[in-house]
Amino acid sequence: MKTPTMKKKGRPNIPKRIEGMVMDKSEGKCYCGNRGHEIHHIDGNNINNDLDNLVFLCDIHHDDATIVLSKAKRLIKRFTPAQVKIARDKHYLQIERKKEIALKHYKATLKDISEENLYKASLDANIVTEVIKIRGTIFDSDQWKERATVLDQLRIYSNYSSLRVSVAVIDFMEYLSWLTRADMPAEFSDLIEMIVFEYFPYPHTARERKVVEELANDCANIALNIIYDALIHLGNFAVACSGFQILKFLAMKSKSYNIPRMRQIVLERYKELEGHLNRPERKDLEKSKLLLKTFKDDLDEFGQGYPVMPSYIFEIITEHRKISRQR
Repeated sequence: MKTPTMKKKGRPNIPKRIEGMVMDKSEGKCYCGNRGHEIHHIDGNNINNDLDNLVFLCDIHHDDATIVLSKAKRLIKRFTPAQVKIARDKHYLQIERKKEIALKHYKATLKDISEENLYKASLDANIVTEVIKIRGTIFDSDQWKERATVLDQLRIYSNYSSLRVSVAVIDFMEYLSWLTRADMPAEFSDLIEMIVFEYFPYPHTARERKVVEELANDCANIALNIIYDALIHLGNFAVACSGFQILKFLAMKSKSYNIPRMRQIVLERYKELEGHLNRPERKDLEKSKLLLKTFKDDLDEFGQGYPVMPSYIFEIITEHRKISRQR
């Protein structure tokens, strides 16, 4: 089992705060747009964990950026460090521009300022400030239980949420989902799941429906990140269930909100996951495939509980949850 923070022989761990910054800046993707798999040290020095020396790469581009032995027994490297940095920085810039465009999309006009509008804007600002504070302090501890205690503070604001607040919180949850493979326990993934449920907004206008559809796409990415890393890297069914539950939640909201695109987003993520699990060399993924099929077949069933599944699969989930509690 390999994670970005796992210590390889003779190599120190990348500090969790630095790792989190890499995942955040890259949105969990390689500069080619595909899901990242490895945090790569650009200069080849595995103890240089400076942020500018790190990049999150997919398997293909990690191979291209790493020194390898050719058939002629000569060391070769397809991409130079300078080329990797240029591609990474362009990727980061595209992400920042996307965020800027999204921020403009959520800005409200100030033509009709009222006392009520000022109150709501002030409340939103205060809650978003708290989200930023929690985001900045959650990794002050390297213990998942202590992180969960910090994250749980978000739940007290859910009754005062607005569209702006939902955007900030769900963006934060997507950031946390990229860290699943760093041995995230089920209690923490459950907390991400509950916060998504509590902060997912109801659209009151046509404009809000568009924003909600975009948030549904973000939530589906949260689910994808959790399920992918839980099944392929951690082998933890209990954590994966948090992601499956988020997809079920979105499918249910698609019906109640009458936004068919939300269900289509869910189905697209399931198709992507099926492709990721289709690895003939990984015989250990057969039960994972069955777990995925069980949840997918349950999408149209009423209720948010676990679907009916073979008893031995449920026992695996229970065992994995028990192991999580012991950490």
